[in-house]
Amino acid sequence: NDLWDRDIDKLVARTRNRPIASGAISPLAAVVFLGGQLSAGLVILLQLNDFSKVLGASSLVLVAAYPLMKRVTNWPQAF
Repeated sequence: NDLWDRDIDKLVARTRNRPIASGAISPLAAVVFLGGQLSAGLVILLQLNDFSKVLGASSLVLVAAYPLMKRVTNWPQAF
């Protein structure tokens, strides 16, 4: 979310102090951190039963869609 919106976040008073928008964290460092978080999540997910694996993996579609839906609706949580 912060990576995709970093250029917009710089222009909005409420979000301009976010770490990536303000330059406190580089986009590369954010991607490395994201990779670590995704890897840790995968390790946990692979320990679950098959139904839980499918459910957990499919939830990533909603997680990825949320920041994009903010551009087309005022209620991205309802999507």
